[in-house]
Amino acid sequence: MVKEDWEQVSQIYMDGIATWNVTFEAAAPTWQVWNQVCRLVARSGPEILG
Repeated sequence: MVKEDWEQVSQIYMDGIATWNVTFEAAAPTWQVWNQVCRLVARSGPEILG
């Protein structure tokens, strides 16, 4: 995952928050916070799937 992926990733995260099945968080963290943990993305071409 690179910084340019953050817009798509944060939207996926927010979609998960809306279901209340993924996290108890109320908002996505900032890129700076997210970037401090290990992370991977599933990609199909330029689209981030998860």
